[in-house]
Amino acid sequence: MVADAYAAAFDAVAGGDQAVPAAVREFRRAAFDRFAALGFPTPKNEDWHYTSVAPIADQEFALLASRTGDVGRDDLAPFDFGARDWHTIAFVNGRFAPELSDLKKLPDGVEVSDLASAWATGDVADRLGSVASHQSHAFTALNAAFAPDGAVVRIARNVEVARPIHLLFVTDAAAARAMTNPRNLIIVERNATATVIETYASATDSIYFTNAVTEVTLGEGATLNGLYMLDGEQHCDHQTQVIHAQPNTFSRELYKGILDGRSHGVFNGKVYVRPIAQKTDGKQTNNTLLLSETAHVDTKPQLEIYADDVKCTHGATVGQIDQSALFYLKSRGLGNALARRLLTYAFAADVLETLEVDAVREGLERATLERFV
Repeated sequence: MVADAYAAAFDAVAGGDQAVPAAVREFRRAAFDRFAALGFPTPKNEDWHYTSVAPIADQEFALLASRTGDVGRDDLAPFDFGARDWHTIAFVNGRFAPELSDLKKLPDGVEVSDLASAWATGDVADRLGSVASHQSHAFTALNAAFAPDGAVVRIARNVEVARPIHLLFVTDAAAARAMTNPRNLIIVERNATATVIETYASATDSIYFTNAVTEVTLGEGATLNGLYMLDGEQHCDHQTQVIHAQPNTFSRELYKGILDGRSHGVFNGKVYVRPIAQKTDGKQTNNTLLLSETAHVDTKPQLEIYADDVKCTHGATVGQIDQSALFYLKSRGLGNALARRLLTYAFAADVLETLEVDAVREGLERATLERFV
């Protein structure tokens, strides 16, 4: 969409928002005004120095005005990790799909709902934007202005949720050349334990634009890990932000990438410590394995600290397969391809082994072993 098209689309959305509370309408208007002022980022923007978003900014993506799509339960099978007993809230082309969701057996103290319903009652308006601010991030502002739906997850203090909560977003052919803006809000209170899995999947090869924003508020403690795998001509830009907003907080973030072919990875991660957050203990690590001479990565872990009594570290490594380890495996009778696969898996294992959900861990282990055959 060009600027005028975005403005026209927002006017159409705003015109149909009369049923939602005034605070929500004001939130959306302020977000769109900020997006209009910021515009799409360019490589001159420090956070987007290594990624051009021109392929998005130069295209017109339609705004889906209502629930569309024809996705059945069988279509979800490739994306559920083979686990059929999870608490699942499903969305098709950015809109809540109650017939594909399973929220009947939620334990006491756990609420999972769609954002559209929560927005209608106005009980989340003060939470949105408290973590993911749209003041300096154009994509976050665009999401806040247009988000029609998403998931709201609330876990009360001292509650332990045994089964994972799965946020599943599926796009099909009805969203071709269209834009969706899922907005998720996850609130986990003190001493609560839960596993929340987000999946964004496509049932089509069509071109579409998904601009998702997830805000997570944790009562106490955080461990954030990531693993991504690229090959061919793929390009992936990861921008993460961990905010320490209270004293005596602890966080660990381990982010790993495996790149092959002519792929390009970007990691732009920030740990932000507010002035009140004394005694913060935060660590951020980004490690990347390059499997070819033409794959490359740009990594920029960052600390932004406004407290004076903290313990924070960050670091990054980029390398190729250890040739001595490769020689060792080959000397024990393994072929070159199998040896490389095992060493690639070993690199990813630090992240995979932290996953406590068997179905997810085993599924990603298979994907890691099979990806670079």
